[in-house]
Amino acid sequence: MKKTKKTSPRKPALSRGRKPLPAPVERAGDPEVTAKLAASYGLNAVEYKKVLGIMGRLPTHTELGIFSVMWSEHCSYKTSKPHLRASPPRASG
Repeated sequence: MKKTKKTSPRKPALSRGRKPLPAPVERAGDPEVTAKLAASYGLNAVEYKKVLGIMGRLPTHTELGIFSVMWSEHCSYKTSKPHLRASPPRASG
């Protein structure tokens, strides 16, 4: 019988020993990326810290927007997932 290797959940890039991504090219007119800006885009403090861990640096304004869209309620169902998991997996009848 073949043994399967146990894998742990994926960790942010820096905790896996990777180097941070290179510094991005700043675009004139982009606002400074801060936790306050991230919150205005719908990312909570935990999510913003996760972005920083994944990137290994401050994201650009564009990158922050991409994370915001990817993790938005519309795309990821952040608040409805627990309710959906409590529902029966199939319709009865």
